[in-house]
Amino acid sequence: MPAGLPVHRRLSGHAGPAQRLAWMRRLFAAEPRVTVIDWEVRQGGPVSSLQTLQWMHDAFPQVVPLWLMGADAFAGLPSWQGYPAHRRYCNVAVFARAGEPMPGTMGWHECDAAAAAGLQQPGHVTHVNAELPDISATRLREELAGGQVPPDWLPEAIADEVVAAYGHYERREQV
Repeated sequence: MPAGLPVHRRLSGHAGPAQRLAWMRRLFAAEPRVTVIDWEVRQGGPVSSLQTLQWMHDAFPQVVPLWLMGADAFAGLPSWQGYPAHRRYCNVAVFARAGEPMPGTMGWHECDAAAAAGLQQPGHVTHVNAELPDISATRLREELAGGQVPPDWLPEAIADEVVAAYGHYERREQV
């Protein structure tokens, strides 16, 4: 589910909610196990993560979502609207970028990665040790604003449209 209009930050303004939704649909069109949900975009205004989780709980009561997030976002959760009520609606898988410390559990029940996807009770966190590139959304926007971005930072299916959204941009050639 792509963000509609988040309450905790301003979007760049280069791609609106409908455009990001279209990109997500294109990216996952060939993946039968993924359904892109447009609920946040259809709201037409700011939506908190807690509102989204509550909607998901009502719409899919048999499903406990596994929310994937970076360690930086997880560490900032206590400042999010309605926190810690989030723990009643989902489980979280936390990923750290190279060189970043992994945050603690912050009151969530810790579990291992193998168990996280199948848990039927919310309120669990798993810390996923994966080799992730040091690419954040902020850094990607900075590269785009500067006029270039490495070609492997954008999925090929939407790269040209992301380029167009930022206007004066050129894709770097592979070296």
